[in-house]
Amino acid sequence: MKKSLIAGLISITVFSMTNAHSMVVQHNMQAINTNNNQTAIQDVESSRFSTVDGRLSDVKETSYRGIAAVTAIANIPTVEEGKRFAVGMGVGNFEGENALAIGASIRANDSLTFKASAGKSGSSATYGAGAALSF
Repeated sequence: MKKSLIAGLISITVFSMTNAHSMVVQHNMQAINTNNNQTAIQDVESSRFSTVDGRLSDVKETSYRGIAAVTAIANIPTVEEGKRFAVGMGVGNFEGENALAIGASIRANDSLTFKASAGKSGSSATYGAGAALSF
C-alpha cells in the first residue's frame, strides 16, 4: 500500500506539473499573440500617419505655390494715368516657392479699366480678371 500511495502521489505531482507547464505555455502564447497584435496595430497606425503626413505636405506645398502666384499677380503694375494699355510682369515667393505672373490692363475710357493676369508656380497656376468703374 505504501508503494501505491507513493505511486499515486508521483502521478498527481506529474499531472500537476504537466498542467502547470501547459498553463505557462498557454500564457506565454497569449503574451506573444498580444505583442504581435500590438505590433500590427502600431504598424497600421504608423502607415496611416505617414499617409496623412504626406497628404498634408502636398497641401502645404500647393498652398505655398498659390500664395507665391498671387503675390506675383499683385505686383504687376497697372496702366498709368493718361495711358490706354499696359502689359506687365510680376514675381513672387512664399516659403521657398517661386512664381511668375503676367498681366495686362486696358483703360477703355476715363472711367472704365479692365485688368487680367495669370500666375504660375511649379505645376500650380492661378488667374483672374477684373474691371473698375471710376467716377
